[in-house]
Amino acid sequence: MRIADSCFGPLHGKRAAITGAGSGIGRATARRFAADGAAVAILDVDEAAAAGTARAITAAGGTAVAIVADEQSIASGLDRASAELGGLTTLVVNAGIELYHQDRPAHELDYAAWRRTMAVNLDGAFFTVDGGLTAI
Repeated sequence: MRIADSCFGPLHGKRAAITGAGSGIGRATARRFAADGAAVAILDVDEAAAAGTARAITAAGGTAVAIVADEQSIASGLDRASAELGGLTTLVVNAGIELYHQDRPAHELDYAAWRRTMAVNLDGAFFTVDGGLTAI
């Protein structure tokens, strides 16, 4: 079904910012929100991935903007999302990473990789909510 065919879906008129929406669960969430009538801002650290998700949504008749954001720029990214979509009604905090290349027992985990993972997964969620509450 094309998004335009369901323009009065359950999320019609909602405007959502979704972090980590360039791939995986975030991308699927953005596509579902758009299919249900929401305009979506795709926030991701990967510019090409964010643009790809936005293109897929607009090609299906939805409204989407791609915004590159990381921990340092999430607040300004959310402000931009709010400005481009005419305000935000919904925030989906989805961005996260896994412990890369850590195929070893827990007692041998690399501490730097652990800290990076916590910075993205926990600190990133904090900064997203902090910036998102002022944008909504």
